[in-house]
Amino acid sequence: MTLYANRPTLEEGSTTTNVAFFGWEHISEVLERYSMALGLAALLALTLFIAHRVLMTGPKAKGAEARLPRQLTMLAITVIGLFVVLLSLPLPDETRGDMLSLVGVLFTAIIALSSTTFVSNAMAGLMIRIINCFRPGDFVRVKSEFGRISERGLFHTELQNEDGELTTLPNLYLMTNPVSVVRKSGTIISATVSLGYDEPWEKIETLLKQAARKIGLKDSFVHVLELGDYTIVYKIAGFTDDVTSLLTLRSDLHKEMLDVLHGANIEIMSPTFMTQRQISQDDAMIPRRAHRAARTKRNHPVPEEKIFEKANRAAGIEDLKAKHAKIIDELEELADKKPKAADKEAHAEQVKQLEAAADALFEQIEASSKEMSDTSEVDKSEGH
Repeated sequence: MTLYANRPTLEEGSTTTNVAFFGWEHISEVLERYSMALGLAALLALTLFIAHRVLMTGPKAKGAEARLPRQLTMLAITVIGLFVVLLSLPLPDETRGDMLSLVGVLFTAIIALSSTTFVSNAMAGLMIRIINCFRPGDFVRVKSEFGRISERGLFHTELQNEDGELTTLPNLYLMTNPVSVVRKSGTIISATVSLGYDEPWEKIETLLKQAARKIGLKDSFVHVLELGDYTIVYKIAGFTDDVTSLLTLRSDLHKEMLDVLHGANIEIMSPTFMTQRQISQDDAMIPRRAHRAARTKRNHPVPEEKIFEKANRAAGIEDLKAKHAKIIDELEELADKKPKAADKEAHAEQVKQLEAAADALFEQIEASSKEMSDTSEVDKSEGH
């Protein structure tokens, strides 16, 4: 019984009773003082949970292109919510000012240390969106990388190359290296060939322009790039507005160059020509012409449709969005107009048609986005 000999009694009004309840009174006082801040913190947590469920887990949030604005929205909610909670703390004005200064210093430090990969790529992603130098579906070249843009994200940009492979490029890499973008309005298709000095350049120019015309190039021209020790380097180039078939057009141009030059009994010396066989002076290094049907306009799918499958889908979605935005602008213009009594019926019918077209385009955008995101998920799962 010695164990309980020194245990104090719990008589009413005793010192022991006050000690037992001192902790609870202190906790109650603290909870009362910080009740507003705790309530706002709980509300912020609930808001972030709901926003995450609505913005980031729905079918519309699939794909880097769709996730970026939602990620920025989540970031804005978090930052604003933390500032509100900080301002609601029952602190002296001087202490609150010191805390806000500390937050400002931390934010400045993050900006100043943006050389780190994470922050730098995020800032580069925002800059790419602001500049808007390219969009999904565009052909771009960055150093040795060439292909079509299939996705733009906050931290990376996805490129589909000439072999149909998906290449992920950090946004910082794109901002620190020159990016060449093929214009939607058209581009130049070119090829080079080395020919001997025994053929006049006027004849070569005519033949090369003929090859360019056969594949539909416009405003073609020929430049002499180099006068080598043994050959002359010619460049044939022409304009095309079919930017979705660049690979096929380049291949077709090379084929036509072979045909027209060999048809004119001109030997091709690209890149160099060397032989040690004993041949007759009259023998020319020209293959025998096989029987070929005349080339007609292509009615079959070009390889680019398969190679750049994902980029084509991304470009199609961007085009649908542009058409949808145009129809919405037209609807807003009609809404601002006040038609005369005689024109009200026609006005209402026009609005109805535009609304139906906008709804149809929106459904196409949703379906295409879902199909593209499902394909991406399958590719990622197979990759893992």
